[in-house]
Amino acid sequence: LAIDYRRPPNSAGRVIRVGDGNADVVFPDWCPVVEGMLYPRTLDYDKSSDSYVRDASFDVDRAKLIAPQTLRMPVRGDVRVGHIFCGIHSYHFRPAILIYQSLNTTLEDVSIFAQPGMGIVGHLSENILLKRVRVCPKTQDRYISCNTDATHFATCYGDLVVEGCEFAGQTDDAINVHTYYQTILSHQSQNCRMMLDRPFETHSVKPDVPRPGDQLAITERETLKEVGRINVTRINEVNPKTYEIDFDYSGDLPENYGKYVLANVSGLPRLTFRNCKVRAHLARSVLVKTRSVLIEGNHFDGSTGTAINIAAEGNWMEGVTSADVIVRGNEFSRNGGGAGTIGDAAVLAININVKRRDILVLHKRILIEDNTIRQPEARYVFSIQDAADVTIRNNILIDAPADAGQVCIQVYFLRAGQNLGNRAYFPSHAKELDPPAVLAAFMGQFYEARPAPKLILTSHDIDERELLESALALGAGQKVEIRTPKRGDQKDALDLAVNNAREALARRLAERGTQRQLLEGLARVFKLDAPPERIEIYDNSHIQGTAAIGAMVVAGADGFIKNSYRQFNIKTEGAAGDDFAMMREVLTRRFGRALKENPERDEEHWPDLLLIDGGEGQLEVARQVLTELGLEDIAIVGIAKGPDRDAGRERFFMPGRPPFSLEPRDPVLYFLQRLRDEAHRFAIGTHRTRRANELTRSALDEVPGIGASRKRALLHHFGSARAVGAATLEDIKSVPGISRALAQKIHDHFRGGA
Repeated sequence: LAIDYRRPPNSAGRVIRVGDGNADVVFPDWCPVVEGMLYPRTLDYDKSSDSYVRDASFDVDRAKLIAPQTLRMPVRGDVRVGHIFCGIHSYHFRPAILIYQSLNTTLEDVSIFAQPGMGIVGHLSENILLKRVRVCPKTQDRYISCNTDATHFATCYGDLVVEGCEFAGQTDDAINVHTYYQTILSHQSQNCRMMLDRPFETHSVKPDVPRPGDQLAITERETLKEVGRINVTRINEVNPKTYEIDFDYSGDLPENYGKYVLANVSGLPRLTFRNCKVRAHLARSVLVKTRSVLIEGNHFDGSTGTAINIAAEGNWMEGVTSADVIVRGNEFSRNGGGAGTIGDAAVLAININVKRRDILVLHKRILIEDNTIRQPEARYVFSIQDAADVTIRNNILIDAPADAGQVCIQVYFLRAGQNLGNRAYFPSHAKELDPPAVLAAFMGQFYEARPAPKLILTSHDIDERELLESALALGAGQKVEIRTPKRGDQKDALDLAVNNAREALARRLAERGTQRQLLEGLARVFKLDAPPERIEIYDNSHIQGTAAIGAMVVAGADGFIKNSYRQFNIKTEGAAGDDFAMMREVLTRRFGRALKENPERDEEHWPDLLLIDGGEGQLEVARQVLTELGLEDIAIVGIAKGPDRDAGRERFFMPGRPPFSLEPRDPVLYFLQRLRDEAHRFAIGTHRTRRANELTRSALDEVPGIGASRKRALLHHFGSARAVGAATLEDIKSVPGISRALAQKIHDHFRGGA
């Protein structure tokens, strides 16, 4: 599903002149402008850094139309030529997708490219999964996705899982998870009346109604200190206009109830925010006001506010204090310093927003570990207050571009002023080479396989530039110019490429560090002598024995090694459909051939660990094969899904050890799931390809002398292979490209050689 607007609810124009406190902004045709247009909010976007400019603004109320599609307006702050004016025309909380009073909701492969309000709102719902959801601008000439939060979840239950998603261009948080503080209007004889009392209505525009059985925390209004709890026993009345709720309860409420509010602590979902990308947006990225939280494996880049805020906000009547929060294995770069920055912290802030601070209220049990932080200009990385039992360990802080002996070269393909895409390369090089020399060597190899364009822009002046230009011109058959611009649009494009190269290199280094930690974790869990350098994962796929294939996926210190993937078409008679026989054939072929090609086992393609998708039976087959081949030293692990094939409850099988499981939030478990899922994906994809090929095969493929073009001619003429088989010899001869001899051969083939 993709959601977009023919006319986006925002405009984007390029600053073409700055002077005398004013800026001239020209707008493209897709966003027509007139004098006096409404802009409840404006932003200044810097394309070269792919981020919003802190503390810069446009006075649109005084804007004048000075030419078609061109406005002149007063500006404040660091507005520059080439920056992008982003103007929002509508500003509210209505979502593109509302999940309300729903059970077990999954949004998968959903994209939201524009929305006047929020992207996704969940309210009073249980068990929500967002997988590969994108809330980001659709094209490179648009810079805003939604005009407030990308996602917002209030009083939800069960599990809230956000995995593999991407958020960019929203003008508020990427995700906000909380319940509401509600005002007590009256109570007597185990009956209470309460209402939502906050600056705005709920984001679903529905009352925040508890469920019978929910626990409501009695909370001091001015300090947010919890002093007791009551249990909801029955809902009597709900007024959707005033947000008033009448309910019965068990427990005790204070007589001076005006000093207290109620918070539904049953409506606090377990949050998992994992493997997501959050970039180039306003305010905070993750706003946590719930309990039992895992934020892991994400990349946060270019938010104006603090990337992660663990908070309770009395000013918004949103809570509650958090507990049991893990922030692990994330990457942070260029966050903070503008709107949404809490405590001057770039990466993480823990705080409580209350009127009175004389009574200590605390967030509890916070673990911050194994994160890579690249925030050289931040005043603080972390700001910790109003918290107890906080552990900060094993985080890597990078103050300047760190290459660890590596180089990233970002190649952008620009044609006729249009960006046709880009790709990052990480070439090997001698450490003594400087960047211009590495760049020159790379260009020689890169354009050896493709013709060079007329103009190549580089970030560094190339030594012996004219010699390289001549060499590239010979291969391209045209004059080639290599230029290092110092100003203008070309310099802006290069700055963007350099910035992306830095970030790509930082991500790669961080990923390698995280991968090393995960491999060390595998060694610990499986009691290996050392972290495995090569892991092979095996899976089978078939449908009732047809198109049976075995698949091998490989992973190492740099992640998946896709050029080492292999597929095995099952050949053994009777093996197709028998998982044990298929596994035996695959492993016998794989390691039998490996021994034949490298009996000394001194090359790199030998694994340290085998992961088998299956349980005890598959493990025993693998053990037998390796024993028969004399390869008992290779470690084997079987990974089987738990009851009801529930991910997170996997059972692991190893020779000589009883089956065991890992803790549900163990990062090694997530790593093993990724390995298993990649093998499963590759196996199913390969199986589907083979099955599709078999389904599209025609009886004509069995006729000698018929290639693709003659097959197309026959099918075009007769409509089907069956019709060809029923045709007379003369009819077949009449098809263009079919000779009399070939027609006779086709005719005889369909008649059994008669």
